[in-house]
Amino acid sequence: MVMRSDVTAAPPVPRARAGVDTAAVVSPRTGIIRQLVPFVSELLPRTTVARLAPAARPEVLPGVPKDYGVTGFGIGTSLAEARSAAVGETVERYGSLVGAAHARVEWGTFDEFEGDAVHGESFVLPHPKESSWTAFDEKAPRGWVVGHDLTEDRRVLVPAQLALPSYKSRFEGEELAPWTTNGLAAHTDPSAAVLAGLREIEERDAFTIRHLNRWTPPEIPFAGICDDVDGFVASAPRWHAMTVRAWDLTLDLGQPVVLAGVLTRSDRVPPFCFGAACRGDYPSALRKAVLEAFQISAVMSRRGYPDRAEPGPMEDLAEPEEHIRMSCLPGYRDTLDWLLDDHADWNPPDTSNTSDTSDTSAGCTTLDAAVDAVARRGMRVITVDLTPPDLRGLGWHVCKVLVPGAQPLDFGALQSRTGRRLYDLPVELGYRREPAREDELNPAPHFFA
Repeated sequence: MVMRSDVTAAPPVPRARAGVDTAAVVSPRTGIIRQLVPFVSELLPRTTVARLAPAARPEVLPGVPKDYGVTGFGIGTSLAEARSAAVGETVERYGSLVGAAHARVEWGTFDEFEGDAVHGESFVLPHPKESSWTAFDEKAPRGWVVGHDLTEDRRVLVPAQLALPSYKSRFEGEELAPWTTNGLAAHTDPSAAVLAGLREIEERDAFTIRHLNRWTPPEIPFAGICDDVDGFVASAPRWHAMTVRAWDLTLDLGQPVVLAGVLTRSDRVPPFCFGAACRGDYPSALRKAVLEAFQISAVMSRRGYPDRAEPGPMEDLAEPEEHIRMSCLPGYRDTLDWLLDDHADWNPPDTSNTSDTSDTSAGCTTLDAAVDAVARRGMRVITVDLTPPDLRGLGWHVCKVLVPGAQPLDFGALQSRTGRRLYDLPVELGYRREPAREDELNPAPHFFA
């Protein structure tokens, strides 16, 4: 039962168009972003919030509630940078929702697609026996969307439920895992969008593997890594008694991953807030991670956080923001000894020769180099184009990047712990002598969103 029409090969990532008007989405003419407003905080002197226009256009948002709205935050060391970041995040969220509503879904079984379909079990999924999610069945019909495998440069089909937000299943058993924003990105340069999505996957893969294994990352000394960050941290209000720390989460995929934490002893600011980033070099990753940590600290200070002393059970954490709220609790400190108390020395990478892409210690600054680094680890990079017609007309590109086998970041009680990287990589890289048992993994909720 193949319910599809003939489809030509998925095109590779398109080239960026010259002269794209990046401000067009903030315009009464398009109505995509209604307004840009400052987010006033003593912690964030240069922050902007973008608010999406109410989704009252059924021709653009079929099946989406008319009162649906999207908000994006942006932070930077300049107002222009903050504005650009806020617009980008809002367009990413809007575009994925609208693009998914317009996506062409093909129906059939894995066996019927003659090698084009990506097997569901190549993704890291929850244990079916521990959840309402089902095991992948090669003979069960399901929805598929076209993607482009950058590693093998060919058209593939991926389960629609893993690629599309708000996907409505047609057949029983299509639900393999909760959909997340992992790998979602938008940019006016299509290759930059894909690279950003891939970096988010690498960031969350590295963090989750370290967090679940309580694998202490090397701490990065702040001074001299990035002057921009040094100045930003120095400008923070001293009365909050802040300490800013950073760690190198980088594992085996080539691009630097940095975690930053803002730790305070003030009753006006959450005690622990963290941000992370994956970029092509350490100064850029450190800069982005620190800005993210300050943004989360400021937002949670404004919204408030619970005052009970101990973290609650995973079942209480249904949404990403609830993970951050949980980590703001003073009692959460007891779960962070592997990060805050244990120590590992940081050896700065040799950046004297970055032309040889076989050595990715200095980072991957191009999409081709990043894809090659993932391929050398036996995985592939797949991108699904989610660009809706209105954004495409304005020169934007929205995509969902998938890396089968990479460790996802989950929220709530349902955790995907079936992937081999979670268990084998700590042994391969010398942290453990043998893989951890699943019951030995960190039970504490993570602090990501």
